[in-house]
Amino acid sequence: MASNANRFGQGEHVALSRILPAGVLAIVLAVVANLIVQFIGVRVVDVSPQFPALASPVPIILFTAIGVALAVVVFAVIARRSARPYALFQRVALVCLVLSLVPNVLILVNQGSTPGASTGAIVILMIMHVVAYLIVVGVLATRTRAS
Repeated sequence: MASNANRFGQGEHVALSRILPAGVLAIVLAVVANLIVQFIGVRVVDVSPQFPALASPVPIILFTAIGVALAVVVFAVIARRSARPYALFQRVALVCLVLSLVPNVLILVNQGSTPGASTGAIVILMIMHVVAYLIVVGVLATRTRAS
């Protein structure tokens, strides 16, 4: 319990010089993890080759890298302005995660709107969002603390 309080607790100070290297690490880990999710997912679930989001690694690499980079920028802004940057970032990131799942849910509800969309393919995308969230929050929380 104490470790969670220290990880996201009051009075935590961010080493601003550690944000960029932590951000690069988060991008690399999230991209690799999502490529693994895609690799396994398309072998377990019947995914149409017409479904653009999972048809090749390019959109996975691009959208994961952009999303995590934006999260790092948000964290950097929060780190400069908040007395409790880790706790605030965790909440902001969770809200962003939920919002990022909305398009996936809409595709689930109206599967005919996206070529090749299936429940399994959308679940794979949702897992990728959660994986990226967990990695960026975890890496920034553990790699940016001031000594």
